[in-house]
Order: sequence, then structure tokens, then C-alpha cells
Amino acid sequence: TSSSIGALTAGVLNVTVAFAQGLKDHDWFGRQDPYAVVRCGGQVFRTKTHVDGGKNAVWNETFTFNIINDNSIEVEVFDEDTISADDAI
Repeated sequence: TSSSIGALTAGVLNVTVAFAQGLKDHDWFGRQDPYAVVRCGGQVFRTKTHVDGGKNAVWNETFTFNIINDNSIEVEVFDEDTISADDAI
């Protein structure tokens, strides 16, 4: 999933990626291993992978963005795969 907010004021923005509930399950066998990617302007942060997090992942990670002229934040969740490319959830 992806979401964004309106124009941001210049300064520092702390974003906490706490958890996700009800994610689509893309794994045929076992439980998926979700992680989140947060983008603001040219800055990108990635949470740790919640191994076997399944549909309800927990990360509780905070990232600090330096905001200048950025006007959106994007959050995407992926399933980490070892054999194939990571899948967007």
C-alpha cells in the first residue's frame, strides 16, 4: 500500500513505522516476511524485515527526515524473498 500527506514545512520530521495489519498474503508456503520502505523527497529508509510476520507485521522503527521542499511521504510494504525479487504487498 502507499499513502501520502500534503505539503510539509521545512525542518525535521520523525516518522515511526509501528505495524501493519491485514496485509495481503503473497506466499504460497510458510509466512511472508514483510518490511516497509518510507520515502520523502530523495531520502529513503527501510525497516528491518519481520521474519514470518505474515499478515500482521510489527516494526516499531523511527526514521528522521530533513525536510526542505518536500511535499509527500510514501510508505510501501514488501515481502522479502530469498530466491526471487521482493513482492509489493
